[in-house]
Amino acid sequence: MKAEGRRQKDKREARAACSRWVAVVAAMAVVTLPSCGPRQGDESPVSEPSFLAQAEAVREGRSEQIRLDHTSVGDRQLDELDGLEDKLRRINLSHSDITDAGLERIAHMRKLIQLRLASDRVTDAGLACLTELKELKHLHLIDAPIGDAGLEHLEKLKDLESLYLDGTRATDAGMSRLVEGLPGVHVHFDGGHHRADPHADDHEH
Repeated sequence: MKAEGRRQKDKREARAACSRWVAVVAAMAVVTLPSCGPRQGDESPVSEPSFLAQAEAVREGRSEQIRLDHTSVGDRQLDELDGLEDKLRRINLSHSDITDAGLERIAHMRKLIQLRLASDRVTDAGLACLTELKELKHLHLIDAPIGDAGLEHLEKLKDLESLYLDGTRATDAGMSRLVEGLPGVHVHFDGGHHRADPHADDHEH
């Protein structure tokens, strides 16, 4: 009972902390994808609503995304996604140690259209679950130690519009096969267009 009481108190405090951020989060809800131009320097760190607070905002219909630019997230925080399977549309986590198990939890978010995830604990095998995201349009993986075997799973994501892979272990040959396998997808590899990408001049994605 005491544990449940503390949990409810945490949720109330998180909801209060998040309320003043809802407008800001909503303003950022436009799909945030990397620019094709030079990257800008990181902004000064700012406070941001917690994962719990943002999950509560989605649960209550006040937001459709969870975005953390400065806070690290692990698999345990993903328990807060319970009940958001048909509500959450965008996940943007710039710092995480999410594993394959956590990625599988994310794959339960059936309505997800954008996933941007930085984690060095995701493996080739872990990418298989992403095929469950039938509405996914934009995928960005950062520093994931995936290789050509992982790209074979990504090749099954036929409904993607854009795919960004930064800091992976994929080879040029593997990326060429991926681009050929996803002819309708705008592909970026380590911050630039892959030479085989027929959509290199399409900057809508």
